[in-house]
Amino acid sequence: MADERDTVWTAEDVYDERISPLMSQIIAICKEHQIPMAATFQFENSEENGPGFCTTILPFPRACEKLVRVANVMRPEQPIVLAETTTTQPDGSKRISIRRVS
Repeated sequence: MADERDTVWTAEDVYDERISPLMSQIIAICKEHQIPMAATFQFENSEENGPGFCTTILPFPRACEKLVRVANVMRPEQPIVLAETTTTQPDGSKRISIRRVS
């Protein structure tokens, strides 16, 4: 019997359209107030690359040791390079897009 974790799937569009905008807000608030945080989402399991994750870690100096340990476990096994683009809409709202460049 096949393990469901081996199933190929993607929800990258859901992450990009619904979760990423919320995370952008959360990250901005955490940066503004120097709130340590760690969050990770698995958005796919592709045949080519295996599981795909979006992980954000903000271990500001005040982070407790437990958060630092969690963050270390969540770090990607292979480093990747991301590009962040901020677009200002005509109504003044901003959209932050993050994409993998390597």
